[in-house]
Amino acid sequence: MIRKIYMDEATTSWPKSKATVDALVQSADDFGSSSRGLPSPADRELAHARSAVAHYFSCDAADDFIFVPGATYGTNLVLKGYLKPGDKVLVSVSEHNAVLRPLAELAACGIELEWLASDAAGRVDVSALGQSLAHSHEAAAIICQHGSNVTGLLQPVEEICALGNEYGVPVIVDGAQVGGHITVDLAELNPAAWICSGHKGLRGIKGVGVLYLRKDFNPRPLITGGTGFGDESIPLLERPTSYAAGTEPLPAIMALRAALENESRSLGEIEREEAERTKMLIEGIRGIEGIRILAAGDDRRLPIVSVVSDRHSPDELAFMLSRKYGIMTRPGLHCAPKLHKHLETFQSGGAVRFSFSHETSFEDIESTVRALTEIFH
Repeated sequence: MIRKIYMDEATTSWPKSKATVDALVQSADDFGSSSRGLPSPADRELAHARSAVAHYFSCDAADDFIFVPGATYGTNLVLKGYLKPGDKVLVSVSEHNAVLRPLAELAACGIELEWLASDAAGRVDVSALGQSLAHSHEAAAIICQHGSNVTGLLQPVEEICALGNEYGVPVIVDGAQVGGHITVDLAELNPAAWICSGHKGLRGIKGVGVLYLRKDFNPRPLITGGTGFGDESIPLLERPTSYAAGTEPLPAIMALRAALENESRSLGEIEREEAERTKMLIEGIRGIEGIRILAAGDDRRLPIVSVVSDRHSPDELAFMLSRKYGIMTRPGLHCAPKLHKHLETFQSGGAVRFSFSHETSFEDIESTVRALTEIFH
């Protein structure tokens, strides 16, 4: 029996902690829902979970955090609830399809897209952005990911948000990949909106994500319906209830809260441990003939390493790693076709992505290096 090595954390974290699973089961076994009249245990637990998330991201206002079904839903909510025909949007080439596809729909309805200048690895050129904003005040929003799910590179979101705030342009950040991997201080970063998956680096389960909305940024809700209050008319926009139509997924939310509150390491420790593993993997495979690492020379990155080869297609390499060595990876375009075109890897089918976390053992990193060495020997 081949020992399985999980190198696909950027898709979803695994394994989940016992505390996370216990919270899921306990909440699923409890009765009641939130926002159904008098305050209930469900309401109290939901409020505690929202406060835990706000604390995790260094914000005082817990009601600025909305629990959404996932980062894709949260992104759709922000883009479709804020943008209108005639708006011009500045967007990076590195975006995930969770951003690109809603924008394509909106472009068909009159939204204008302008692609931000980027370097060869897909990182936004902050100087060019500043010049663009200084010479034109037409942009309705700037949209940029916090970290790439393909290369692992972090975007200069601090500078991007600072420029957006200087020129009065809302900055919408896709943070799906970074939550739980790096320290994110939203009070200091000050984006208009920031969206994150709950089941990736935050190590919750599927079915919940986190959406932060700054006090002055109020997109329309994506869906409307029952919240337990008011009549049948459209209610005034209130946080968080206006963005929580229907029954919230309390088991998934409680599992996310447990994952955050029961993590034994600080984010600083997690960053250092993941940086060690990333460096170990890159240095271990850098000299293998026949492999090229995407954006290998940058240290400011997530624990994501993607490779391409002139000997094997991404699907072939991933199959060999899985079948012979038990290493689970993610081949293909990673839902980021525009970035792969920018990286000139689109025509060859993308890349093979190795993604891991502080839970990944050094033994697993060593085994991955040995497997690739043998394949390309």
